[in-house]
Amino acid sequence: MKLGWNTLRTIGICAISGIFVIGLGSNSKSPAPNGYTGSPFDGKTCGTNRGCHGGGTTTDNSMISTDIPAAGYTAGTEYNVTVTVTQANSSKFGFSFSAQKDDGTELGSIAEGPGTSKNGKYMSHKPTTTSGSGSKSWAFKWTAPAEGTGDVKFYTTGNAANGRGDTSGDKIYQASSSFKEQDKATDTTAKPTSIIEIASNEISLYPNPAQNSTWITLEQPESLSLINLNGEVVKTIDAETGKTEIDLTDVDFGVYYIVNEDKSISKTLVRL
Repeated sequence: MKLGWNTLRTIGICAISGIFVIGLGSNSKSPAPNGYTGSPFDGKTCGTNRGCHGGGTTTDNSMISTDIPAAGYTAGTEYNVTVTVTQANSSKFGFSFSAQKDDGTELGSIAEGPGTSKNGKYMSHKPTTTSGSGSKSWAFKWTAPAEGTGDVKFYTTGNAANGRGDTSGDKIYQASSSFKEQDKATDTTAKPTSIIEIASNEISLYPNPAQNSTWITLEQPESLSLINLNGEVVKTIDAETGKTEIDLTDVDFGVYYIVNEDKSISKTLVRL
């Protein structure tokens, strides 16, 4: 079928989630366009306000996961962020993310992770990382802004597409998450965390982010727990001296902590 110029222009403008609709159907050379995160300043997603997919968006705040403590972020600290888009029977996925004030000013800074692409204050997938089967995750870093900034809000949109090369049957999601700034007067975690990190210097975890498995290297045997961001133990590992493989095929996508019994070991793991 031959597409007219107006149709091609609409497809090109609207390509959130890697998806120059043709982009997710084949292999677009561009990530998601800026300005489609659903934030108050952006004001649109690919399913609203001239979005080529139409049909609006579905809110799914579980798309965003981080290792920012419940007590809040610490200024200047780097945190892990994972965006996960899930839709049964979808084979192509993508996302756009930004941390913004209501006036569009970026809050903190972002740094690329595996399979992600940064453009100004926006993070997106790379065009080569859109394929999945029912779900897809991307991980990257966010460094908290200066002290006194106050509450920070993350915005993201995701596209779950069927890969047929048109917009029919695709699903647009949006999410937002708020994070408060750590109150220094009640911050009891800064010094212990520093001690833990020093104690963990001789401990390696690779690859990280990981997909189906990761390897941890220890100087002595340890009983380890894999803990999700809700504080729940999802897996226990009896690690030997040297390298031990940790199977992740039974673990959901997201951010986890690997800790030992006395908490002298604490490592952050991202499962993609």
